Amino acid sequence: MILSSIITALEFLSIYFISHKLSNKSLKPTIIDFIFLIVTVSFNTFFSVQPIISLFFSQAVCILYISLFVASNWNQGIFLSFITLLLIFAFQFTAALLMVVILPKEINISDDFSGVIGNLITLSIAIILLSFTKIKHIFNLIIQARFMYKSLLLYSYIILMLILLYFKYDLSKLYDNTFIIIFVILLLMLSNTCILYYDNEITRKNLELISYNKNLPIYESLINDIRNSQHEFSNRLQNLEQLPSTCSTYDELVNALQRYSNIYSKPLRAYPLLKINMPLLAAALYNQALRAEQEGIIVSFDVATSTINSKASETELTDYANILLQNAIEACKPEDNIYVQITSDDERTSIKIRNPIDEKLSIGKLNKLFEYGFSTKHTSSKMDGLSHGLGLYFLKKQLEKHNGYISVNCIERDDKNWICFIVEI
Repeated sequence: MILSSIITALEFLSIYFISHKLSNKSLKPTIIDFIFLIVTVSFNTFFSVQPIISLFFSQAVCILYISLFVASNWNQGIFLSFITLLLIFAFQFTAALLMVVILPKEINISDDFSGVIGNLITLSIAIILLSFTKIKHIFNLIIQARFMYKSLLLYSYIILMLILLYFKYDLSKLYDNTFIIIFVILLLMLSNTCILYYDNEITRKNLELISYNKNLPIYESLINDIRNSQHEFSNRLQNLEQLPSTCSTYDELVNALQRYSNIYSKPLRAYPLLKINMPLLAAALYNQALRAEQEGIIVSFDVATSTINSKASETELTDYANILLQNAIEACKPEDNIYVQITSDDERTSIKIRNPIDEKLSIGKLNKLFEYGFSTKHTSSKMDGLSHGLGLYFLKKQLEKHNGYISVNCIERDDKNWICFIVEI
């Protein structure tokens, strides 16, 4: 009776540890945990002579416990229950096979004492693998997987349940079926691993496609700008070719050339962007500069290095810089100037954007810029239909994930009030 209770308690401890470790939940026990432990031990001890009933009750209690009190919601709880039970089955079979190899033949492997040893080995395997290997991340991968893969967990669970029922009455049968069990478990593990791998690959490709579609308008605007520049360049060449025919004297030709040179000279303020090693970042900032130019706003870039290093990906860094520059453009009026400075060392990148504003903001108001929904803009929505006051809030939250930060100050210079945002990541 006592050994049977110990066996059940050890099984519950294994389930407790695996489910909490997979879901990144604290291992500190609560009253609910102790209640389920007592209920499980009491019921299994009472029905110890009926292993089938005991087995199904244990599975039901496990699924109920994990779904309601371990997982964050019922949907995730079902899959967390399946993966927990599958790992328990795999660890128990591994422990049983180890006992077959390690324990002497004269020890009866079906007695309660061997059951205690087997569950201790199971718990030890769970602690080692979920603490020092990547198995602890498998639940997060499964949650992000497609429903078809998630349904395979149910089939794998049913197969292992049938195997467990077959050996429930007599564990000594493991001697004669060792290789069959190893083959089935390895086949299930291999098939699930392969399917999960290709499912993650498909998800990654879909994310790349979404990113491509998201950034396609940027590249299209650059292509259109290049075409327009090429067309304008051809017109300028034609005008220059006609000058000898339209100018009758040398002085008239010189004056015409000087006049055309002054008209065509245009500062290449975005030229420094061509040096950096992140084409998407350069294209996005250049696209924003073209948009600002259409509104009569000049954006000047100062890039200190051609190699950009950051803990954030190029796509994320592009989003962060876009938020800052877009906010600066929306806060400016025609004939205003915006200055963008990009610096980077071996580990971090700093993006500094400075633009003029109508009034000097106090420290309290500057801090409010990062609050949810706060905005100094008069219009209620942006050109894309999104509400103001979300960009800087979102930016700050995202930077915190990469141990980055954003700062802001307001200064007075050249009889103007300037606001300066600095992102370092």
